[in-house]
Amino acid sequence: MNNNHELSINQRKTLALFHEEEHVSVGMVSDRLQIPRPTAKQILLRLTELGLISRQGLGRGSFYSLKNEDEIYDTGGNKLISVYKGLNSFENMFLSIKNDLEKGDYYWSFAFKTEYHDPLLGSFLLTFHKELTEKGIDDRSIVNTKVKEVVKDTYKAVPQLQIRFTDQDIPVGMIILKDRVINLVWSKKPMAIVIKSPLICQQYADFFVSVWDKSKEK
Repeated sequence: MNNNHELSINQRKTLALFHEEEHVSVGMVSDRLQIPRPTAKQILLRLTELGLISRQGLGRGSFYSLKNEDEIYDTGGNKLISVYKGLNSFENMFLSIKNDLEKGDYYWSFAFKTEYHDPLLGSFLLTFHKELTEKGIDDRSIVNTKVKEVVKDTYKAVPQLQIRFTDQDIPVGMIILKDRVINLVWSKKPMAIVIKSPLICQQYADFFVSVWDKSKEK
């Protein structure tokens, strides 16, 4: 599924670089991700258009840095994107989600992939999903089959969490709930990008259901 607000895997990897380096250049993205310079430039341009990073300087000497603003508004003055940076902010966002959801609400996710090998992330998400299922939330996750075993092991203590596995090309680290879609970037300094749009949310909810119906259960 393509959407103007969906972050590709390489865009996520590029955002993760900003939590390791204060300034990032086209050449650095090209080298670290092992992609052509024109592709790296396009990624940085797209992240700039989304308001997540800003460019400094001109020409080959230019570099990019994370924007300090935590909220981005559309042309109508409505808050479209909220950015949560750092572990504390990341955890606070999940706490807000847990408190906001009520019995009968849904929390659907396209799971992380290789990030599940980080025990800190696994422990954090295990606790979170336990609390969601205890509240009676419709908690589902679609997982790439390549990480089937590590995900099953992570959530074996949460039988109420519904998990299905697929080989289909799906988003990674994405949450769908109520009127918003959340892109997650896990690194030393995690980031969550919340896109509040009922229309975009419904598009991804429909996509989630279509993949869910084709995916395999545990």
